[in-house]
Amino acid sequence: MKIYKRKVEIRGIREGMRGVFAVEDIAPSEELMSIPLHAIITHEYHTNDPTIKKARRYLKNIDLLAVTVHQEMNNPNSTFKPYFDFLPQNLSNYFLFFDKEKRDLLKGTNVLKVIDSFTERINHRYDNIRKLLPELANFTLINFYRYNTYILSRSLILKINGKKQSSLVPSFDMINTFPYTHPYLQNVWVAYKDRHPGEPYVRIASLRSIKAGTELRIMYRGDCTNTEYLVNYGFVFDTLKDVSLRVELKLGNSQVKRKILRKLGNEVKENAVVILKNASDEKYWQSLRLAAQIIEVDDSDKDMLERILNLIASNQKYDIIFSKDNESKAAAQLIATLNTLLANYPTAIQEDYELLYQHASHSATRGLIQVRLCEKAAISRIVAVSYTHLT
Repeated sequence: MKIYKRKVEIRGIREGMRGVFAVEDIAPSEELMSIPLHAIITHEYHTNDPTIKKARRYLKNIDLLAVTVHQEMNNPNSTFKPYFDFLPQNLSNYFLFFDKEKRDLLKGTNVLKVIDSFTERINHRYDNIRKLLPELANFTLINFYRYNTYILSRSLILKINGKKQSSLVPSFDMINTFPYTHPYLQNVWVAYKDRHPGEPYVRIASLRSIKAGTELRIMYRGDCTNTEYLVNYGFVFDTLKDVSLRVELKLGNSQVKRKILRKLGNEVKENAVVILKNASDEKYWQSLRLAAQIIEVDDSDKDMLERILNLIASNQKYDIIFSKDNESKAAAQLIATLNTLLANYPTAIQEDYELLYQHASHSATRGLIQVRLCEKAAISRIVAVSYTHLT
């Protein structure tokens, strides 16, 4: 692995966060890092480990990488030991390690439901690995939480020998991201090449001129909300107001309606349809409204339901014309559902603004309060719009 240290270095930022900075002026298209395949942590290149050989038959990519990380971290002679020693040891900003104070800040929020659901799935994956690989020593749940946190916040999906694999790329994973609303902050780009041994596999180069002292930034994922940043990466952006919001609308037994709502891309449960999107996006309100209107169509009105199916099939879902009575009932259902969500929050919007001011210097606490505040603000906007349609 080659890092051009005369050009870049890793520095601390705040509260345990680190980033990669230019130490002198960098010209456009300068190569800053080149990382060969043997320096990347992936299960593909641990063919001599019998446990990993066995795991390949049963486990998915992310769990294969977790087992690989476990084996390497417990190997005192691992070539990756310097990398593991450099990783953050305090993971209290990541949801798997939230204490009671942080969870209390998220009481009643959508993001806490997402976190609990995610944690339940991770616990299930851990139980599955323990059953399949009882020979793993020191493979505790807390250690598995640690591996998952590193993988969630740092891994890449690379195509290696024709197969997509979750991989950890040392040094590259120290480069921070930026909110998708600020694309001008990106100043480096990444190339992935599956070439013969000895040549770089991951290359990082400057996208444009970079002044000394500037932090290197790259886009992790497009259109991420702060809910996703918090769950996947352990931080939020002050400048980003987007949050994901999960709303469940009560649904009867109509199989046609279930078919329609699934065709719209919604999750349909036994007694409800789930809408989960960026609540700050206008399309979110449209999705909620449309689902509520479909639910309010009389089950016996087969002609209307057939018309809706046809319009959705021809990509004309917003051309569906509903009656005024339907519009009023749908708006009333949305208002009732969303007001119930608002009632579950322990604080009012104004209280959250005051708390943000009090915690101005503590970014981790501010982040949790901001996500909670943005959820409530998004719900309140949708309620206000629904009242307009109701009246």
